[in-house]
Amino acid sequence: MNEGYFFDSEFHLNNAGVKIRTANLANDLKRELGITEKTMIELPEPPGYRPVDFAGGSETNLYLELEAGVNGAGQAVWYIVGLNEEGMKQVSITIPNNVDGIPVYAIRPEAFAGSELRTLIIGDNIASIESSAFGGAENLTAVYVPTSNPDDIGIPNSFAGDLATNGANSALKIYIPKGSTFNYVSHYFWADYSPWLVEYEK
Repeated sequence: MNEGYFFDSEFHLNNAGVKIRTANLANDLKRELGITEKTMIELPEPPGYRPVDFAGGSETNLYLELEAGVNGAGQAVWYIVGLNEEGMKQVSITIPNNVDGIPVYAIRPEAFAGSELRTLIIGDNIASIESSAFGGAENLTAVYVPTSNPDDIGIPNSFAGDLATNGANSALKIYIPKGSTFNYVSHYFWADYSPWLVEYEK
């Protein structure tokens, strides 16, 4: 199956993947029972990546060290791997949506380690926050997430590896849009971050 039908590995299907796997299982059972009529479903878009809804435009990158890569749809994207010299001095950073027309897509482990950063505002195109992403950022106490839908940003839970908060400041809070707490605390991956979650008014 396309990797976009999985949360983080070949073992964890997202909701769209579950629908496809269920239809496949039903057809397997029907075949064993001699039933020729197949269960048909409309093939959903693979939401493990976001192939068409990147925030548009291009913004100047002042502070981030970026690494080129591709997402699950084969599109060119940027991964945040660190901060440049000027970025290390900043107390607040807003992640740009696009740099040179390419989406800023993911935050790699310890991308902000050793910096003065206190507040991080996640860009609309961030679709992946990796293990220990906030690790080593001793001053970081506020991370603002832009979406009410936790499916928009992949993040590891305790079964998938180290949490994104592994090695982070003990005072860190992750701010989510007002009214979205239930969405996050009931989510398979984001639920592990419940102790860090606080609502904010967008």
